[in-house]
Amino acid sequence: MSRRKSQPRARSNELCKKYADEMIAAVKSAEGKALLQAALDARATLLPLDEEFLREAESGDMKAAKETLFQRARPAQLALFAAAGEAR
Repeated sequence: MSRRKSQPRARSNELCKKYADEMIAAVKSAEGKALLQAALDARATLLPLDEEFLREAESGDMKAAKETLFQRARPAQLALFAAAGEAR
């Protein structure tokens, strides 16, 4: 992975961590903390799959990238969306 391509991802990951830390500090109820943790856990499951998809796409292996996206990452995305929806 080129350095130029990895810098925006690293910045994005830093911002996500910052926002997650702020939400963790802001949420006070036990129910809210549980819902937030479920969303953060779902994101943690999705993150390596997103990275794998991007590596495959950047290397030109579109067959593997599609498989990763649709067979592995998509269910994790749906779980994240569901957890985030519950936390609203």
